[in-house]
Amino acid sequence: MQLEQVKDDIILLRPAYGPEGDSTELWTREGVIVDRRSIRSVKKALARLYAIDLPAQGEQVARIIDRQTVLPFYLPPDRVFIPFKMRKPICANDRCCGYADVNFVDTIGHKDGHTQLVLKDGRTLDLFCTSATAAQTICLGQKLSSALQAQPGQNEEEVITQAVLLLLKKLQQLDLVINKFMNA
Repeated sequence: MQLEQVKDDIILLRPAYGPEGDSTELWTREGVIVDRRSIRSVKKALARLYAIDLPAQGEQVARIIDRQTVLPFYLPPDRVFIPFKMRKPICANDRCCGYADVNFVDTIGHKDGHTQLVLKDGRTLDLFCTSATAAQTICLGQKLSSALQAQPGQNEEEVITQAVLLLLKKLQQLDLVINKFMNA
């Protein structure tokens, strides 16, 4: 099956090792399809199908979520894919992160001492990160999703109020850091 045929149904991209080396599992609503390309190649091909400039999008996403490494990406109209470490690397430069559509993530679970990603359809996937890291990743994905959605009906005054509240929150966080530093 071609990527073009399932592009709108993909809910998770998972790096995998296949007989020919790196491959990618494409989790769809109906099941799992294996693409013989690496996760990086599949992500680029998917972006090409939607005419997306990933480097430019990456710069935009980095500004929105205030993070620089292993960034989420999004596909129109409202599909935000968040990164999770889904396997252990076996060599240098081994891509370990896969991506899950934040809209299909239900919760974080635990089984046999492993953190698990639980999807809304009940499927689970072992993650190679802590529960706190996974939860933070989900929050970043939700933040990005909210920022990307148009907010009709907001007037300029509401936007300014929200910006001031965000600034106050950041200043409070900065004050806490400075106080910890000064008291250390």
